[in-house]
Amino acid sequence: MGQRAGSNVVTMSPAEQLAAWSETFLVPLVAALERSQATVNSQAETIGRQSAELEAARARISTLEASGAPQAVETAPEPFWSRWRTSAPWVLLAVILLLAVVLLRWLR
Repeated sequence: MGQRAGSNVVTMSPAEQLAAWSETFLVPLVAALERSQATVNSQAETIGRQSAELEAARARISTLEASGAPQAVETAPEPFWSRWRTSAPWVLLAVILLLAVVLLRWLR
């Protein structure tokens, strides 16, 4: 790099300017492009693997359907008390409120 005497201005040859520009802009751009390409390759491998898994699952399903396997398994009906188990807190709350109202009316 050349420098003028008594001046702080740095002059660069066109080759030095091109090298500085490429170091500043092109090197980071190429690095980003390489990272992007690695991501694309990884995603392509994942898509390929998932496509193969999907095809295998479809083949298994069609084999099961062709063999006459039952389509749906019938479940036994739910016992009566299992439905009450989920609504028991609400029923208890209603009973408590009803008792509170009756008790307040009775005490008047």
